[in-house]
Amino acid sequence: MEQLKECIGIINEVSPFDKYFAELEMLYDKICIFGMGSYGTEILPILKKKLGNRIRCVSDNDKNKHGKEYCGIKCVPPHELDKNTYIFVSIFQADDIIAELSAKGFYVINQELQNSFDLFRLYGFRQSGKLYTENYEGLEKVFSLFSDDLSRQIFIRRIQYNILPYENKRFFDTVYSGDQYFPDDIITLNDNETFIDGGGYTGDTIQNFIARTKSNFNSIYSFEVDEKNYAIMNAYIKTLPENLSQKIFIFQYGLSNQEEKIKLIGNGASTHVQKVGGVFSDNFGKLVALDNVVSNKSSVSFIKLDIEGYERNALIGMMETIKNSKPKMAVCIYHKPEDVYEIPLLLHEMNPAYRFFLRHHGHDWNYAGETVLYVIPEKNI
Repeated sequence: MEQLKECIGIINEVSPFDKYFAELEMLYDKICIFGMGSYGTEILPILKKKLGNRIRCVSDNDKNKHGKEYCGIKCVPPHELDKNTYIFVSIFQADDIIAELSAKGFYVINQELQNSFDLFRLYGFRQSGKLYTENYEGLEKVFSLFSDDLSRQIFIRRIQYNILPYENKRFFDTVYSGDQYFPDDIITLNDNETFIDGGGYTGDTIQNFIARTKSNFNSIYSFEVDEKNYAIMNAYIKTLPENLSQKIFIFQYGLSNQEEKIKLIGNGASTHVQKVGGVFSDNFGKLVALDNVVSNKSSVSFIKLDIEGYERNALIGMMETIKNSKPKMAVCIYHKPEDVYEIPLLLHEMNPAYRFFLRHHGHDWNYAGETVLYVIPEKNI
């Protein structure tokens, strides 16, 4: 517990992001946000709130976006930009765009940023320091729930990574492990599993599950909200022998706590629900509660959730299933800073007999996703 206290003790109430934007406000008075893709459209409301009328316009290389308004700000073609305008590139992995704009004579603000600053973390973790100090009792409770030292060590490093965005440290290199969703030291699969695959993507987890069970399982229910991913997964299922495919049920839905129609942004593995309004999107999907889809709530034996920040809502939407079947689970807790304590506490409340383990599967420090909570019922210990 002393490690946790020490970790939280280094938090500054004013985040590094707040300090950075205070500098931007002081130094630059005519800014263009360049890049209205999946990251840019989510980050723009935050930038607008921080920088106000210093944002004169937005821009993008995509001609289809020119003339549209994003959060009330007009998107102009790059060739119409004033060379005296400072550019903030709102594109993940933006090196090529930054080089292109710099070569054209624009001053790109991002060039001053350290490598560990990226827009995804700006969006997701900008207030995590204050969040953790205000919820320290919850962090202590979760810390005490873990069943092994490695889980507690990863928990500390996950928090450190979330609150130290400028620190060029490799938090996870020495605790990295493979076998995401099915680590051999935690998850044991039998030949009668009913598996819920939340975030089915293109069927990669289904393929892994089939291999690990040697094709001996009861059924698979997979949920994937992205139309293209769903189509690829559906095509894969059709290639399987009939004795397997007839036991696999796939749905073009996302999982949440209720049924609702939502906007989607991003593509492929990064497709997620649009959390802010006022931006252009014509990609829609549907969310459902698992309790309303799976009829036999006592048969589910294993649940995996990797659904881009909707894990907690999805767990609420499958509360009856969890209470009735007491399944083992693999739940991602890295998409939102509060997930590290809210999700374990929620599951502990649902079943106080659960045991908790934490493993990290993202090998590179600057791509520090894939922290997974494993929840094991007494019957599997």
